[in-house]
Amino acid sequence: MDEKKNLLEVRMLGGFQLIWQGREFQVGKKQTAKALRMLQILLHAGPSGVSREQLLENLFGYDAEGDIANNLSVTVHYLRRLLRESCLPQENYIHTKGGRYWFASSFPTEVDVLVFQKLIDQAKGRPKAK
Repeated sequence: MDEKKNLLEVRMLGGFQLIWQGREFQVGKKQTAKALRMLQILLHAGPSGVSREQLLENLFGYDAEGDIANNLSVTVHYLRRLLRESCLPQENYIHTKGGRYWFASSFPTEVDVLVFQKLIDQAKGRPKAK
């Protein structure tokens, strides 16, 4: 259990689960679908993050109506609030710079999809992903 004391485990294969210190928790409720989708996108992107354009496309689609730039800003703000209200330590997890967005924390985050991809790359003899 000590190795999981300060580890955020993210499971995306077979469903979406967040596990902190060995216990599953949820961020938000059903009405938070866009914010949770953003969290999944950022966690899947890893430390390199995702561009603003990719987020807009994935969250709102090409033909979204209204001010989607404002919608993105509202969604980021809402996700930050949901994470503050969760059982995770109080930190700013959603970062933006130069048109890129990413999830970062002071503790390790293990995303099963990224671990799986790293194992595939190793099996194929590719250089290790960061």
